[in-house]
Amino acid sequence: MWTGLRQGVGEMSADFVEKLGKPPVVRTLDRWSKNFQWVKRTELKLEEDLLALRNETKRIATSRTHKIAEAFKRSIELKLKQLKKGEDVSATDVKAMWEMFRTELGLSTGKTEVAHTINEEDQKPPTPEEQALGKEIDQAIKNFYDRQRNTTKK
Repeated sequence: MWTGLRQGVGEMSADFVEKLGKPPVVRTLDRWSKNFQWVKRTELKLEEDLLALRNETKRIATSRTHKIAEAFKRSIELKLKQLKKGEDVSATDVKAMWEMFRTELGLSTGKTEVAHTINEEDQKPPTPEEQALGKEIDQAIKNFYDRQRNTTKK
């Protein structure tokens, strides 16, 4: 930057160079950086930002869960009011609300299990034996549909 300014045109650039002073030396910058520990400061800042992000995510998740629970509570209270008035409330309606509530919370709704992640340990490439069996199954399926198509045409 300083060399470009010294080569500038007119008195303005010369005045500007005088106000900037001597160009910095790399050693000076290194010493200055060490004194203020910028590497540690940036790492600490990144860790603080990551912690703040995690806390915000947890806060959002808990508020969402709270809102879902409140909506479920209101709908159950509505069904109870309908029962007190003598109106019909079917068990399937209540069960459907319960299932929606459990699904939104990421919980199972009976015999089925809600899976949010894939277990990487279970994911492995097929062995040559499994590949051969897969090809045989594909060929059997193809033969079945070919026979089915041929019998339909006749």
